[in-house]
Amino acid sequence: DSEREVEGAREYLRQTPYKILDGNIPFRAAYKTAMDQGKALTETPFKTLKEKADQIAQSIIDAIADSVKRRSATNGKLRKTKN
Repeated sequence: DSEREVEGAREYLRQTPYKILDGNIPFRAAYKTAMDQGKALTETPFKTLKEKADQIAQSIIDAIADSVKRRSATNGKLRKTKN
């Protein structure tokens, strides 16, 4: 997971309609160990890996919240025009 590989993937995704989230989850043995033990990625004992997992989780939450806000705003506008 070099920064160059991550940036290459992001560059490709910028050409698609997909949302690009902040952060990334690198391939690390500590994540595999956590998952093998039935734990979440954020439950790894390594602070930097835990922070990376927290960042991507928060990015997912933020993206969902933004989507809900946009849909609510759009639905509100549609309702107003129907009345």
